[in-house]
Amino acid sequence: MTRALAKSISQPTEDELTIIDKQYEFINAEFKFNIHDLETLINLLRTRLLAEELYIGALTKVKKVTSIYESEKTSTQDSHLTFQQAVKVYEASVYDLIENRQNVRDTLKKEIEKLVQEKEHEEMTRKTHKAKLSEANLNYMNFRNRDIVKLQKSYTHRCEELKNAQNIYQQQQCVHANEETNDGNKSSRNSSDTTRLSGDYNSPREIDGEQHNKKGMAGLFSQMRTMAVGNHVSPVDQNKQISKFAKMKKDITDADIEYRDGVLILETLRKKQRKAVEETNWQVKNTIKRKAESVKSSLLSIVLTEMECLRVETE
Repeated sequence: MTRALAKSISQPTEDELTIIDKQYEFINAEFKFNIHDLETLINLLRTRLLAEELYIGALTKVKKVTSIYESEKTSTQDSHLTFQQAVKVYEASVYDLIENRQNVRDTLKKEIEKLVQEKEHEEMTRKTHKAKLSEANLNYMNFRNRDIVKLQKSYTHRCEELKNAQNIYQQQQCVHANEETNDGNKSSRNSSDTTRLSGDYNSPREIDGEQHNKKGMAGLFSQMRTMAVGNHVSPVDQNKQISKFAKMKKDITDADIEYRDGVLILETLRKKQRKAVEETNWQVKNTIKRKAESVKSSLLSIVLTEMECLRVETE
């Protein structure tokens, strides 16, 4: 169960990592699009403001051309007086027009300033949430691609070490047992051959009984030495192996605990990453909403001011 889980976590799918990267790119792009929209409108209004200032400048030049007939005015020329009054009425309309256009200009400046502040606020918001999302993504992906893989490999490596050590020990035991069996069989054969040979020769050329007894005793001593060596070495080796296997099993247990703790940390980082994505998406929606409200408010204020200016001009 643990090994299967380890395999599934230590080998992250490319799809998940790709989705995380695309989410990050999409969210950052949405922030930038909203800021770009505000910047486009600001540049448009600045161009409109420049044209308005040029228009006011031209009207101001007209305003300066006043009282052109003041030096020729006479009290007896009623027709001239009437003309002069008409010019003054037109001059007054120019003054009113300049004042109204100045209101339009001031409104443009005020709304541009508000949109600039909104753009700066959205840029700061983008950088803040981009940094938070980037940190959450980086922590999760680094731990999944690096740390949890190391923990899983450590656990698997210790398991393999124990398995190999047990196999080697079993092989050594089998080889040792075979050697003891072969030595015992050899000694038995030597003893049997000696007995058979001693029974076959009853002539003067047969081997004397003393030599026969020595050979039989040599085989017996050889078998006893083999058994003694096996009985003497085996307990010591077994104690060493038991201690070695116990330490290796403890290391496996520790590695398993570390891996399980790593899985919990990974799950915590995953939840933080998902939360960061949700919060950033929510912030993107609010950014779009704020942009729409700011643009609506600014354009409405400008349009109403211009409509008022046109109303005064047409009266």
